[in-house]
Amino acid sequence: MIIFLCFYNQDKEKFFIEEKYDQAEIDKLTCMQIFSDLVSDYKFWRFFLFSFVIVGPKLVFALLFFMLPKIIIQDYGEDAPFGIYVSVAPLLIIIFLFCVQTF
Repeated sequence: MIIFLCFYNQDKEKFFIEEKYDQAEIDKLTCMQIFSDLVSDYKFWRFFLFSFVIVGPKLVFALLFFMLPKIIIQDYGEDAPFGIYVSVAPLLIIIFLFCVQTF
């Protein structure tokens, strides 16, 4: 963080200063115009893709840790080796995700 602060350039902030908007023009906008502007913006689609890529594997791992112990107990009983299953399952998920992405 200190390195970033040492090389900080304040001139870059000028690109992010918001322009003044006319409130009358904003009041004229309809829901469909706002929606069409949103759908036509490439930043929305980048955010949508990023969210899809992050939420998908997160959901898989969450379901893994919630469901796997119940499945193991149901199949193998209370004396099942949980550590082996819990350590191998994420590796298999990661390998499977790489295989799915390449094909």
